[in-house]
Amino acid sequence: MPAKLIDERSRYEHELAESGSRIGRKGDNDIALACGAISRYHARIRRENEAWVLEDLGSSHGTFVNGTKAEGPVTLKDGDRVALAVTRHAPNGEYGFVFRDDQGRPSLAQRLRTTLKTLLQRKDVGGGQILLEPGGDRLVVRLVGVFSKPEVDALAETLRRQLEERPRPTALDLGGVTSMNAYALTVVEEVAAWLKARGQPFRVFGAAGTLRKLVLGLGAGSPVAVCGTEEEALRGTQGAAGPDAAGEGDLPEVP
Repeated sequence: MPAKLIDERSRYEHELAESGSRIGRKGDNDIALACGAISRYHARIRRENEAWVLEDLGSSHGTFVNGTKAEGPVTLKDGDRVALAVTRHAPNGEYGFVFRDDQGRPSLAQRLRTTLKTLLQRKDVGGGQILLEPGGDRLVVRLVGVFSKPEVDALAETLRRQLEERPRPTALDLGGVTSMNAYALTVVEEVAAWLKARGQPFRVFGAAGTLRKLVLGLGAGSPVAVCGTEEEALRGTQGAAGPDAAGEGDLPEVP
């Protein structure tokens, strides 16, 4: 499979030519982007030896890889985020892409092993932090920061495996998450439905602002039970956030 750039908004996949793919505003670019903040010839990605290399072509508003401005050639890794034209009006870039290189991408089993090791060692994952806190007959998962799709997928799969081996009520702490896209929200709902079908409650707590509205927007029939505080989630009591839609079965009190 060839390497590609995936547009974060449209999900359109741009295949990259090994000889080089140029990105810019003009129509003769391999990837043409109709935006005034994008330079006529903005950046180029080419295959160099065994790696894919990105180079900014002197653009006015810059090219960024994982939040760092590309001042020279940058070797891309599978999953890297490429942002073009970071401006005051678009702090995350006028265009954002995810770089995919299936040949250099680890297998699902390898990603799961890496994610589980990260969970247990409490290290950073994809710009955010996942803390797994098993406590006897309960499980508390804390998320902090921002997570990309591969980490969301790996986290969901890891949770399923752990809970298949040892079913237990689960609570998800969203207090450290500032935003959640539709994909991550869907995954949370799917995990909750999967647990509910096995008679295990799934509660979230700590969500505030827009994130709280998004979670509550799943509706009264959602398998996700929203609690106002960690204590409410752990005790299984109804908080101000809404009814406990996850069904019966309380989490035990924290010792």
